[in-house]
Amino acid sequence: QSNRLDVFARGQNQALWHKWWDGSRWSQWEDLGGALASPPSAVSWGPNRIDIFAKGQNQNLWHLYWNGSRWSSWEDLGGGAIGYGPSAASTSRDRLDVFAGGMQNQLLYRTWNVVNWSRWVSLGGVITSEPAAVSWGGTRLDAFVKGSDDHLWHIWRS
Repeated sequence: QSNRLDVFARGQNQALWHKWWDGSRWSQWEDLGGALASPPSAVSWGPNRIDIFAKGQNQNLWHLYWNGSRWSSWEDLGGGAIGYGPSAASTSRDRLDVFAGGMQNQLLYRTWNVVNWSRWVSLGGVITSEPAAVSWGGTRLDAFVKGSDDHLWHIWRS
């Protein structure tokens, strides 16, 4: 929402920690639980909505969300193990796009369409870092990752 900033981090206890700016001051840190095995990725697809993703201790993609009044419980989205933590973006209201590294170091991608999660789709490549994703207009979606040649690699969809 306007004049609000939310910050998320994985704490020393491997849980998700949250702090926010309300326009005039910072909150105290709050522990949102979980057992994270990667840094978190946060995205908002609409007012008063925040979705958080992380790789869990069981190597699956885990999800937590804020609905404007409360935090959900952590949910294991399953779908197979991931090797590198996720990065999330949103191209429209009620739409989530998530990238992660696969167990064979390939770039993986899956989506939420307000009804179902897709299966992981391999986008190939040989990656050596967690991806970074962003949507910057319409259906434009970009992902960046470090490749096995230590160069920055980029893939996009319009």
